[in-house]
Amino acid sequence: MAKNTATEHSDVVDLMVVGGGVNGAGTARDAVGRGLSVILCEKDDLAQGTSSRSGVETLIGPQTVNTMPPATYESFRKYGRVAPTLEENVAESERQIKALAGLGIGLEAVTDRLEVEGLAIFVKSFDNPLKHLEHKAASLAT
Repeated sequence: MAKNTATEHSDVVDLMVVGGGVNGAGTARDAVGRGLSVILCEKDDLAQGTSSRSGVETLIGPQTVNTMPPATYESFRKYGRVAPTLEENVAESERQIKALAGLGIGLEAVTDRLEVEGLAIFVKSFDNPLKHLEHKAASLAT
């Protein structure tokens, strides 16, 4: 079994990121680049699907759209809570954004990066089936 190198020397780390997807991995990488000690956990390290499901729960509000992979949808459908959570704990969210700014992590830069990376992922997921269909159509035409 591999040792957790982030905690070999100390039981305390600067940041724990749950969920190693685009957002989690990018956040962890950025924090390490800033000199923070980081633990990156996958969903199965702590609890089955809670990272994705809770991420969905925090983004429910009027006039919002949330896309998610089938496994996250199924997990949320079974265990999630449908409520206007986007409007909850606004003061705490503002406090956290200010704290991140104090670490040199700007909300605008993070959202710009996530928008670019997220769009690239959606384009790729859209283009791959189209390429497959084009290839199939070409093979049927010959």
